[in-house]
Amino acid sequence: MFSNLLAIPFISGALFFLYLAWTIDGKYAPWMIPFLVAAAVIYIMSPQINWWWYSRRPPRLSPQMQEMLSRFCPFFQRLSPEQKIRFEGRVALFRMGTDWTPLSWPDDAPLPPD
Repeated sequence: MFSNLLAIPFISGALFFLYLAWTIDGKYAPWMIPFLVAAAVIYIMSPQINWWWYSRRPPRLSPQMQEMLSRFCPFFQRLSPEQKIRFEGRVALFRMGTDWTPLSWPDDAPLPPD
């Protein structure tokens, strides 16, 4: 996820100043605070950050989902190639933003994605 990549420099900076405070001098400890605050804000805001990132760069659908759209969705079949890519991105965002709980018996085979 994008927010994890965004937090890496701040966590690394906090660990660096933790190392300096532990091994050299305790006066380096206050320098950890801005890095920890920034990492905490990124952690708290990670769903919003990830949604912002994925709304601008939508993930690709799985090949099974692409095949299902091309076989069973007449609306999708009529779209131009550029519109198909945009539609697939919106379907991927919808699937990310929706919790799916398939209803089946525990000993049944897993349900197909359609």
